[in-house]
Amino acid sequence: MLVKQTPFIKLSYFSETELVELEWLAATVDMTVEEFHENVRLQNEVLLEHKPKKILAKTLEMQHTISPDEQEKHNDIILPTFKAIELEKLAIVVSQDLFTQVSISQIVDDDTAAGYQSNYFEDITSAMDWLAE
Repeated sequence: MLVKQTPFIKLSYFSETELVELEWLAATVDMTVEEFHENVRLQNEVLLEHKPKKILAKTLEMQHTISPDEQEKHNDIILPTFKAIELEKLAIVVSQDLFTQVSISQIVDDDTAAGYQSNYFEDITSAMDWLAE
């Protein structure tokens, strides 16, 4: 069920599987730093409201390279929430854009105290299969 949407991101929640699906959209090519942070805050609100055990992050269309400063601000917002909601699994379907892929992996890899499993996938089916395990 779609719960929030902006030109840059779609956020859906599926109660039967306790899953939040976030999908970064192609419009991210024109996204500003402030718009990125606004969308991260929106994502955080959805996570706090629904408290999913699993997240499917679809970044296939994301075309915004996340700078180190943006990564740090993202982590300051999102990582405490992951802990608070007791997230179990994070599946990331990676962008084909190398710079975007690297910036996304740096965000997840920076979470040294992660209490959840994370994995990267090239397709949604593999990610969903892993989340269902």
